[in-house]
Amino acid sequence: MRKLLAGVLAVLHKASNWLLDHPAEDAVPSMKQFLGRLDDKVILEGLQKTRQGSRIPYDKLVTNEYLPK
Repeated sequence: MRKLLAGVLAVLHKASNWLLDHPAEDAVPSMKQFLGRLDDKVILEGLQKTRQGSRIPYDKLVTNEYLPK
């Protein structure tokens, strides 16, 4: 499981760096396979917002409510 998680994190890191190093327009064609019904303009706007990023507080991302009590 640890290797799987490390692999997923590595891929996410690589994809994030690629998006930061390239114009958002370059990513639209690869996103079309997943979001094909959306207009290119909508996909581009989403990618541009993703590039801007935002700080999300840790407690909004993580919860312990599913851990055994």
